[in-house]
Order: sequence, then structure tokens, then C-alpha cells
Amino acid sequence: MWVGETGADMDSDSRTIQTIDISAVTDYEICFLDGPLTNALFSNTSIEVGQRIFVGGSYVNSTFTPQMISLRRQGVYGTLVPESVNVTNDNAGSFQLSNNGLVGYAAAGPVTVYTGNITLFFNLDGLSALSADTTAVPLITRGLLLQEPNNPGNLAFFAGIVAELPQGN
Repeated sequence: MWVGETGADMDSDSRTIQTIDISAVTDYEICFLDGPLTNALFSNTSIEVGQRIFVGGSYVNSTFTPQMISLRRQGVYGTLVPESVNVTNDNAGSFQLSNNGLVGYAAAGPVTVYTGNITLFFNLDGLSALSADTTAVPLITRGLLLQEPNNPGNLAFFAGIVAELPQGN
């Protein structure tokens, strides 16, 4: 866990292991958006290993009291699992991404990446271009890691951006 601090006396705490009791936190947001939809997607029962979160609160008399948790957008690097692309409508669909980092560990294997018609693709002509790839193409995705809506035990990545890394000659 990377800890960033903005208080005057927290510098020494940011280089040590800290246990934060979040049992009293009731304010859960997605990228600082709050409301019924965000509560349905992210709450105290859906925090997962591998998610990038922001914990906000107060720091008084050397005590940090968490008051809110916000799920943040994150980037995930990995390789396309060949023949895993499913195009449902234009750029809407999904594919599998192998990641050797924390997300791959948390997902216990490749993670499903969901895309939509508003997902931006860089160095790719959309999701259909990935379906033509028969090799493990290196990709970077940026979006939100959440529990899969139809299968709450599994993690899924909802991408706002998918980029194929430039291939060297």
C-alpha cells in the first residue's frame, strides 16, 4: 500500500506499516462520485485486494480517523489472452488480460476487462482489432477494478482506456 500524506506530522507514518480500522466508515465513493449507483457498485462489502483506494479522514493528536473511502481509477499492464475477445456491439465487449502483478494475483489468473462504446482505444482500431490478434499482445488499461456484477466472487476491470504498446522493430 502506498500512503500519501498531506498533514504536517504524518511524514514519519508514511514510511511505516499502519493498520487502519475502517469498520466505522460509511461513506464509500467511486472517484469522489457519491450516490445510490456508486453504493451499489462499491461499499464496505466489496473492497478487494488490488483496488486502488483513497482513505480520507482527520488526523488529530497523532490519531488518524478514517471517514471515507473512494475507489480510484488505476492502470493495469498485461498481455491479451489470445482468442478471449468478445465483441457485443462496436467497442462494447470484453477480453481477458494476464497480469503478473497484484491484480493478477487478486484475480487468481487473467482478469476480465470490460469495454464500452465510449472506451478510448490507442494504437488500436477498437475492440475488433484485438479479436484479430492471435498472440499475447502487451496492453495497458485504465479504469476501475470492481467485483464482477454477475459473479460477485470474481474481479473484473472496467476500462475507460485500452492502449496497445508500440512494438519495437
